[in-house]
Amino acid sequence: MDLGPENMPRAAARDVGRLDWLDAIRGYAIILVVGIHAAAYSFIPLDSLGGWFGFLLSAATVPLFFAADGFLISRRLDEGRPPRWRDVPRWAKRLLLPFLIFSLFYAGLRWIGESRGLLAEHLIPVNDPLALLVTLYRTPHAQNLYFLPALFLVRLAALPLIPLMRYGIGMRVALLLAAIGLNLAARATFLAPLLSAPVLDPVVYLFWGLPLFLSGLVLARLAPLVAGREAMVGAGALLLAALAQARGLGSLFIVYPYLAGLMALGRGLLSGDGRLARGFAFLGRRTMGIYLLHGPLFLKAGQMLVSKAGLVGWPGFFALWGFGFAFGLAATLAVERLRLDGLLFGAPTPRPRKGRHHSAELAGDQSGPRCGEA
Repeated sequence: MDLGPENMPRAAARDVGRLDWLDAIRGYAIILVVGIHAAAYSFIPLDSLGGWFGFLLSAATVPLFFAADGFLISRRLDEGRPPRWRDVPRWAKRLLLPFLIFSLFYAGLRWIGESRGLLAEHLIPVNDPLALLVTLYRTPHAQNLYFLPALFLVRLAALPLIPLMRYGIGMRVALLLAAIGLNLAARATFLAPLLSAPVLDPVVYLFWGLPLFLSGLVLARLAPLVAGREAMVGAGALLLAALAQARGLGSLFIVYPYLAGLMALGRGLLSGDGRLARGFAFLGRRTMGIYLLHGPLFLKAGQMLVSKAGLVGWPGFFALWGFGFAFGLAATLAVERLRLDGLLFGAPTPRPRKGRHHSAELAGDQSGPRCGEA
């Protein structure tokens, strides 16, 4: 059975066009992403973040962005606006342009630091143009940027699959399972050498991100079935993910229940106009800016400030986490104030209008009445 818009329960049908809860979930996720990056600069290994805290921090934060994008693609299908090849230039503007701008920006800052002797490790090969291009692509100087070209490649890979989505949820599940199998096979064969290299290659993450993206399309079809029971279903799915992690069952049995649980909880608890929901949605609409502007060099500067304050271990980690997030948010708001967000972030930050609900993808969107399209 295909749960298209005409077959959705009334409560679920109202949710089409009202996805502030998805913004709120992304707001939650970007806080955790900054926390993961802060851990790397506060000398606290991620594998030492045990228990529930470590599980919530690192289980599926970046995968959530892939799944959310798939959810928004499903929304476009429900509205009769399937993605087409003519959308590719717009995707490039939203995803590849910010990647290029900030990769060059962080490479320039890194080169200045290296040339002045402030940074011991030299990553920017200015005398070798080909090596410089490879460095910009793999962004070892700004390792968080890999996600943007990876998401662009995932969308390109998903485009030929879009016509198959009309065959219902069974086809979506089959495509998801096939993508998971392809990812596992690729990681065991030709991707194995790249996985051991200290780079974040967008092509590698294409195989990882495609099944996560397709999981969002599946979850969008399952959402109407749990309408009114989201909190219970979400808590159950998170419990399954936690049990899988405790028993060491592997990421496959952890990430997908975690995504399902978080999406269900977000839809059930963050769909209203409460202060918490509005606060997370505010952050979620600024995910792109925070993501781009809490770069490694700024976290390194924050690490120096935290060290001078005498904070080490867990206090240092939380202080650096707060610094990184506050810096990213403040810089994002400054860019918005200067009205440069459309250029630097790929699209203007969506600003909700009175009486309307808006949602935007990671790259942001303010395309008039269709705000929130993927």
